[in-house]
Amino acid sequence: MVVPAYPFKSPNRESKVLGPDPDVGERMSLQHLNSIGARIQQIYPPGGHVTIVSDGLCYKDLLGVSDEEVFGYAKGLHLITEGLGLKHLKFMDLFKLIRIPSHRCDLRILSAARVEARSKFDQNRFLSPSSTEAEQKVREAKEVARILRQNVVQGEEVTGSNSNDQRFRA
Repeated sequence: MVVPAYPFKSPNRESKVLGPDPDVGERMSLQHLNSIGARIQQIYPPGGHVTIVSDGLCYKDLLGVSDEEVFGYAKGLHLITEGLGLKHLKFMDLFKLIRIPSHRCDLRILSAARVEARSKFDQNRFLSPSSTEAEQKVREAKEVARILRQNVVQGEEVTGSNSNDQRFRA
């Protein structure tokens, strides 16, 4: 089962929430979702899993939520899940789901890429879907996505190293 949920904590700190981190409400709802998988396992031995997909990065700008806050919230959910041993829950990164490479450590590049992509879509939003120009824009977007998937190499600092060691992955 796939559940689109947990984008980020409400930004309304005055009357809804106390802060940006997951709290008792998230803990209880994660336990409830986990119990669904556990109940499935009672009648189907391999069990069931609830896969949580967050789309917070897609619309966080509308509510003034930062990338750091979205990623911090997700990390908090993972810590709760691991800490409570909720083995029937899985998390899926939305960018992996739609096959866009992402690297959580490089928030500036991720944010700039999202803004640029959104800008391009907004520029062409009034094209007729059946128009030649719209079809060309879709082909261009698919080609850019293909190039990014095949050619983007991202570096990651190796922690605990005194030198400028990097790990690279495509």
